Amino acid sequence: MEHGVFQYTAEDEERILGGLDGEAIFLKTPSISELKRKYESDIKRMINLQLHMITLGQYHKEGKIPRGLRSNIRPNLFQGNTIYCARFVMLSNKYAMDTILLNIEYLQEESKKLQQNTEGVEQKIKALITIEEWNIFKEKIEKESVKLRNELEEIKRKKKWNRDLEDYEAGHIYSWQRESNKPMWKKKGGHGKNQYNDRNEWFQDKNITNIVENSEFNSKSMGLRKQSEFTPRVNSAVINAFEKAVRGEIEELRNRAICKYKHPNITVEESRALKELVHDGDIIIKPADKGGAVGIMDRHKYVAEIESQLGDDKVYQKLDCDPKFNIMAEIKKCLEDAPTSPRYGEVHTPQPNAEDT
Repeated sequence: MEHGVFQYTAEDEERILGGLDGEAIFLKTPSISELKRKYESDIKRMINLQLHMITLGQYHKEGKIPRGLRSNIRPNLFQGNTIYCARFVMLSNKYAMDTILLNIEYLQEESKKLQQNTEGVEQKIKALITIEEWNIFKEKIEKESVKLRNELEEIKRKKKWNRDLEDYEAGHIYSWQRESNKPMWKKKGGHGKNQYNDRNEWFQDKNITNIVENSEFNSKSMGLRKQSEFTPRVNSAVINAFEKAVRGEIEELRNRAICKYKHPNITVEESRALKELVHDGDIIIKPADKGGAVGIMDRHKYVAEIESQLGDDKVYQKLDCDPKFNIMAEIKKCLEDAPTSPRYGEVHTPQPNAEDT
């Protein structure tokens, strides 16, 4: 120790740690519940990976690209050139198809690793439970897996595959193709007449600049849809409980405010007299120990009596510090050690004295 700084040496570390008995293998050994959750999670992930690979493979076989892998790059330089755009699409398609193969290749490797991990977890579970327990657990996992597979297949078929087929049937594969085929801006009620070449002409016709300057920029003046005021219903137990608690507190505050301003049951003179007594520094107002009465005493005599009682060494002892923190620590320790005590749970029945019998 130098300059009042304490530290352990390497010898102290070796001595202290060498005195430990036992090993901490239990810290790194998962419980049966953790192994079951791991197994269930891996099975679900394997189903997801398998369906994802099969779906990507079908996209590639039919020469189609899912929306998530379509390039967002646009042919801005020569968007009006048909040959340029066609070659641009071919390059984008090649990039997307190779990306599909890359994803499938690495998904296959990930699926193999996951399969091996799952088999290892399965062996650990079987070593900790009986065959009957394993069969029940396995049956439960299989039912959940079939349900999950059906749900994922439905999602991939309806929300992805069929949607992407509609894009190819309409010839709107990439976002810039869909936008280029949109109809021109039309004036309401024009039926093909008074078409606008771009948004700027539409804004000019609507006189948007003057609307903003006159602070009348709203949906009605622009002919747009009025903003919805619909509030969705929430079926969440947490939100409902929070709302109930807030409403209860608001009601409590309201009741307090009502009670606060009720008509008093004493006169103005009596109220003024009570306030003067409360703020009078020469007296002490205390409730009596019994009977519900109120006592009024001279402050100086009250303080003198307290000091005389506390000054009696036979009854009171002066302490160097507040002992409540040590007492709290002792009580906490007793409560924590109680479950491990051999006398925990025993009911103590006092025995009658000989004089009482």
